[in-house]
Amino acid sequence: MRVYLASTTQSLNLEGRRFSHMIGECLKKGEHHVNDSVEDQSNELFHLLSLDDELKAAEGISHKKPTVTCALYCESDPFYGILSNTSNMYKWVHLLNESTIVLVPCMEAKNLLLKIGVTEADIQVFKPPVEMARYRTKREQHVFYHYFQEDENRPLVVALGDFGSTEGIEVVIEVAKKYPSYLFYYFDISKEQDSKALTKKIAHYDVKNVKFVTGVPDDIFISALINAKLFIAPSYCPLSALTLANVMASETQIIMRSQANTISYLQEGVNAYMGEYSETLVSKCCDYLNGTLSPTTRVALQQVQDATFERASYSLDRIYQEAKNLVGFGGRSR
Repeated sequence: MRVYLASTTQSLNLEGRRFSHMIGECLKKGEHHVNDSVEDQSNELFHLLSLDDELKAAEGISHKKPTVTCALYCESDPFYGILSNTSNMYKWVHLLNESTIVLVPCMEAKNLLLKIGVTEADIQVFKPPVEMARYRTKREQHVFYHYFQEDENRPLVVALGDFGSTEGIEVVIEVAKKYPSYLFYYFDISKEQDSKALTKKIAHYDVKNVKFVTGVPDDIFISALINAKLFIAPSYCPLSALTLANVMASETQIIMRSQANTISYLQEGVNAYMGEYSETLVSKCCDYLNGTLSPTTRVALQQVQDATFERASYSLDRIYQEAKNLVGFGGRSR
């Protein structure tokens, strides 16, 4: 099947770029030809990921072509976010209601869409695909330490969030001060940051074991997760289900700010630990590193281990055929 899937050149966010790439890889494993030209009349189905996709696809899509749209996978990306981008909420609801099938990462996400008015589309759960093999190879394990020229014997803590949040930075700093033998790498969730502004902001934090990194390549981030003893999401910006699924696949313990769990993808004390306040986050991080807080990694891994690229490819095959059937039988199409 010839499937339109847009490129992500405009995405400013680590999560959005990874999501589009993973969908593309899943499609290549099936009998699909991925096409990024909306004008190509041979497109049989349109797979949309963002409002930018919808605006481009509207120029060349036939009203008889099925449309599958993903929702609530990358809430921190301005091109992909729905709940986090209220100014475009009406446009998103319109797009989703016009779609043949809407895909969401979990049942909680489906319930959220229903609450905001997405009531005319067929909403189905499609777990974020995870390339599980990457988390089981020795090559990936060494990439992080080689790239940053760090000592492989030094334990690692990874954080991901918005550098614009001072409270998030202070959580990482406070935990790092208590564990000087650990190496802390805080990755910015945005693709680009003003380096001068960032340098000025963190200059007064004199903590030698904390590194702030922007624009990290995907393979470096995955390698960091594989090596990390702990993953912290300390800021208020929402983390995508896709990123969280990858952390869960790495079997790294997750401790995050409650407000970042926008679509309730994780459950407190079941597959992660959460806290609303900075003091709570610092306390839970210390308790875990001290060994007094039991890991939730086994349950977390069980939740994502069946969401391989191969299974995701099979699921998309079924979903696409169902979308074609709905249009063929007079169901929804754009």
